Amino acid sequence: MPAWIVIFSQLGRVGAIAGSALFLLFPSATRRMLVPCLVSYATGTLLAAAFLGMIPAGRSSSSATPSTTSSTAW
Repeated sequence: MPAWIVIFSQLGRVGAIAGSALFLLFPSATRRMLVPCLVSYATGTLLAAAFLGMIPAGRSSSSATPSTTSSTAW
């Protein structure tokens, strides 16, 4: 496994932990206000990643021509 993958994975892990720790420093009222927004953001991100991940499979199994598919998708 290339070293840059490991390095950036560790940076992402440290960033996530730092963000969570920073969130705990906010007052309780602020956290209660932010949690629904952050849950909605996380849900939207996961749905977008899932649907964007399905596009290549849909395009490869489609019988449409590439020009029709690209104009329809974008």
